[in-house]
Amino acid sequence: MPLVTITTSGALTTPDDRPVKWVKMLGEELPRSLFIHREDLKLESNMPIEGTQVVFRTFGPDDINRPDLWILIQFSESIPKVHMRKASHVIESIIDGYFKELHAAQPNIAVDLMWAPSHGYVRFGNETHRW
Repeated sequence: MPLVTITTSGALTTPDDRPVKWVKMLGEELPRSLFIHREDLKLESNMPIEGTQVVFRTFGPDDINRPDLWILIQFSESIPKVHMRKASHVIESIIDGYFKELHAAQPNIAVDLMWAPSHGYVRFGNETHRW
């Protein structure tokens, strides 16, 4: 199940330390997009939309060599390296498509994808998903 961390620079953060509206909308869109593309991303077929968690962070004033927007996606699944490159292209097309829909230029952006077998669970009400 994907864990997404979106980190923004001061240029993409409001005075009350929240991401600007379009960044928040991107974060809200990612669970649905990852769910739709779960087969291409080699995610578990029974992964619910709620399985993707999104967290927002802000870069600190002393952070070095950072873009305006950094998206880190950690996958609990372990997949062969050949599929990692394909998944990277899927993620890139999702993010590029988001900016095309906005009719907006992309900011300085970095996207990191990490795969590692992990084990855990998420529970929403009476429903539990384990990995």
